[in-house]
Amino acid sequence: EELQRGLEEKVAEQTALLSRRVAQLEAAAQVAREAAIHEDVRTLLDNVTHLISERFDFYHTGIFLLDERGEYAVLQAASSEGGQRMLQRGHRLKVGEQGIVGLVAAQRRPHIALDVGEDAVFFNNPDLPLTRSEMALPLIFGGNVIGVLDIQSTQPAAFTQDDVQILQTLADQLAVAIENARLLNESQIVVQQLQAIAGEQTRQAWLRWARRKQRGYLYTPLGIEPLENGEKPESPSDDPRRLELPITLRGQTIGTITLQRKKAQPPWTEKDRALASEIVSQASLALESARLLEETQRRAQEEQLVREVATHIHATLDLDTVLRTATREIYRALDLEMAEVRLNIPEEEKEKGNGSHQ
Repeated sequence: EELQRGLEEKVAEQTALLSRRVAQLEAAAQVAREAAIHEDVRTLLDNVTHLISERFDFYHTGIFLLDERGEYAVLQAASSEGGQRMLQRGHRLKVGEQGIVGLVAAQRRPHIALDVGEDAVFFNNPDLPLTRSEMALPLIFGGNVIGVLDIQSTQPAAFTQDDVQILQTLADQLAVAIENARLLNESQIVVQQLQAIAGEQTRQAWLRWARRKQRGYLYTPLGIEPLENGEKPESPSDDPRRLELPITLRGQTIGTITLQRKKAQPPWTEKDRALASEIVSQASLALESARLLEETQRRAQEEQLVREVATHIHATLDLDTVLRTATREIYRALDLEMAEVRLNIPEEEKEKGNGSHQ
């Protein structure tokens, strides 16, 4: 009977252990899924810390990331109220010197601290007074430690080496998710910078174009006529039959289209505005295409002009003839009032010959 009771206890113990492992694996899988869907680092860290504490029933979960110099592990997210206070203070730990978080960041391997047994640790963090067990796991990506996952429990011997294996796998997945989110954020910043540069280039290009071209046109029942200095047709700004839409390209406003309905017509509806906006959008693309084509043709003409001038200049090897030809061709090609080509001749050589042509 005693043997049977012992076997039953053993089976119950193993069953409980197995159930715990299954629950841990399910929780780890859920955390991994959660980590994979977030693109923002801050949101990712906040959600993961709370999810780990909730699913594993931990007292506190914190995520530290190393600073740029790798000298400090800085707390970035925490699930507990005490952890939130630490966040507000900018809590950080010196790598290799402070706490098991600093130790793990330096040694690159997990560490468990308990308040019982031969290696008992006294936990004295006033923000987390109920801690009796702590486990820290390194966040490693590309062979480099990028941070530490810190987990604390109110149980005196809450963590085992089996727990380390499961939670280290979770930490590895978290490290990958953090770096992916970082890379995505950096890519988005680069894209925004490129868009800003492209927008500014577009704005400058249209400013140059507007100096050379007609600024706009006005179409009325009387016909179409050019606008002088880009002035707008007069009309009350609160007129419900008047609609002004910006002409935008790459985030830059290059002009305005003003539409005025007849007095007998109803005011603009949202559907009408949407239709007009789509037409304006297509018009802006057509304008940009026309400008780019004109710019391409202008550059082609300039390059052809340069080639023609160069051909005439290189037609002879005589220095004096080259000077005369260069002066004449530049004068003609650019339609100038005057053109001069002058060589820098030392003072003592000036008496020997004239160094310029007009």
